[in-house]
Amino acid sequence: MDNYQTKAAEWKKQEVEVIKNLASKYKLIGVVDMSGLPASQLLRIKAGIADFAELKMARKNLIKMALSELGNKDMDKVIEKIEGKVALLFTNEDAFKIFKILKKNIAYTKAKAGQIAPKDIIISAGPTNFMAGPMIGELGRVGIKTGAEGGKIVVKEDKLLVEKGDVINNE
Repeated sequence: MDNYQTKAAEWKKQEVEVIKNLASKYKLIGVVDMSGLPASQLLRIKAGIADFAELKMARKNLIKMALSELGNKDMDKVIEKIEGKVALLFTNEDAFKIFKILKKNIAYTKAKAGQIAPKDIIISAGPTNFMAGPMIGELGRVGIKTGAEGGKIVVKEDKLLVEKGDVINNE
């Protein structure tokens, strides 16, 4: 028995064993980034893959332990990629089919303060659905040039608000 298993809580040992059993049951293991994923979208994804895949969420250290205990040298490459909030996807299906299904279930959500921008966030020039009023000042504070036309706010020029990889702030 490994040293960590003699000192670890029983539930942690069980989690490691569950992950190892799933890994032996399926031929494909995928690492899924779960950061910022709303519960409603997670439930939709789980329902969409339930017939041919299992999604297992656990603490990343337990996932790393379980994968390292599989004795597969290729797992070291996977373990290196595990950062943040992740889940493991287990399946016997083709990886491209799984990717297509997951991609189909993507729903974009509002950016939240504290998240890291997955891509550049750009406010495009053009009309908005917002009524002219106090929001013009709020947009101006973050450097978005606006005006009012027909009682609605219009963005005058494109503005790069957050660069890919930067932390999104409250503004």
